[in-house]
Amino acid sequence: MAELVSGAEGVPRAEAFAVLDGEWSELTERHVRLLRAHDVRIFDSWTLVSPTWRCPCCGRSKGDLFRLVSGRVLQGKLDDHHDHFVSYANHRLREVFGEALLATMPFQVQIAIADAQNLVRGFGRSLVCSDCNQADAAGKKAVRDLLGDDFQWFSFPVEDIRAFIGRPRRPNQPHVVAPDEARHVFECRAHRKTLTHRKSIVNATIEYLRREIHWKSTERTESVQEAYDSYRDLLADLGLGANAMSALKRLSASETDTDRKQWRNPPKRNLPAPPESAIDHYIVNLAPESFRSLPDDWKCPGCGRWKRKTVRYSNRNAERGGFRLHASVGKIGPADAEALVCSDCRFVAVGLAGEADCYVDAVLPTDVTDAIRPYSNKRHPLAAFEAQIDLVVRRIVERTARDMRQDGKFAVWDEDGGFGGDDFEPLP
Repeated sequence: MAELVSGAEGVPRAEAFAVLDGEWSELTERHVRLLRAHDVRIFDSWTLVSPTWRCPCCGRSKGDLFRLVSGRVLQGKLDDHHDHFVSYANHRLREVFGEALLATMPFQVQIAIADAQNLVRGFGRSLVCSDCNQADAAGKKAVRDLLGDDFQWFSFPVEDIRAFIGRPRRPNQPHVVAPDEARHVFECRAHRKTLTHRKSIVNATIEYLRREIHWKSTERTESVQEAYDSYRDLLADLGLGANAMSALKRLSASETDTDRKQWRNPPKRNLPAPPESAIDHYIVNLAPESFRSLPDDWKCPGCGRWKRKTVRYSNRNAERGGFRLHASVGKIGPADAEALVCSDCRFVAVGLAGEADCYVDAVLPTDVTDAIRPYSNKRHPLAAFEAQIDLVVRRIVERTARDMRQDGKFAVWDEDGGFGGDDFEPLP
């Protein structure tokens, strides 16, 4: 850690922590000079995200979010924007039951309350710039006469705030809120009606609870996942390796309870390839260290793509309308022939392993190669014909079964229709 900090007080070196932010970062120092600040005040929330973060509401970069406050202090602060309606549910619970009784309610009742709160919550917690959070307050004031006594329980979601803050969004300045636009959004989204409906759900649920009626069972039974974990621990106690579970399950059951082919149909998102300049910036500044440290001429043994050709837009962030880049590597194959592959190849390897009912260390890079049609800077489409993937899965199953027969530590099902074989040894 010593080489990552400098100075008597151990201030992090900006070049060592380029993906992080703080009072010491290059971004902060640049804006101290740009805005001629005399001091710096950085809040914890600001340091949680990288210097390249943008507010999901207004779209401004962190450099545009700095504010000069009293005394020419450069302030960096983000806010936790949340739906205040959850406070209404808590208010009604305290009003009906009182603090003391509420604290002693059975666990099942507390779960029922939490479920009801999730049902009526308008949106999840969002990290936004302080200006957008303040714009929410200004928008609420514009519709105060429409909200009446429910003013304190209402919050605008991010997409509504975005609609009524002025354009252009000024750097390092508060947003200009258009009251008429805020009222228009409020009425078009029918917020008055839905707020009344959400209140009725809360009040009906609390009335049931007041009469000691709730829908949460008091029984606590073992889940499938817990049974699976216990089975794995049992095999570990018997001294059997990870692949033993898959082999024994194939010997013990003829049917499976899950759709093992579900991974073949991921959501279809036709994302473009990122520009070369963005790829260069990502690899140098933002990529995980395990990926960044790979040589430039590294080639994935699964898909054959060069290092930079594995960088793509993240599917997860595309759902939120973002454009974050993604690249990483992971291991597949047995310990004595382990291979480092791109994240897209590892996703396919995990899917193949799931269908073959084995662990990913039983899947080889050649198995992945035969199951995909690789594209540069995009997620792998699978082979055009389902039958081709079926053949790959069958090959993995047969190879894994063959490896198990050669392992004398536990019984295997031989071709003669029973347990045994020359190498058979009973379990200790």
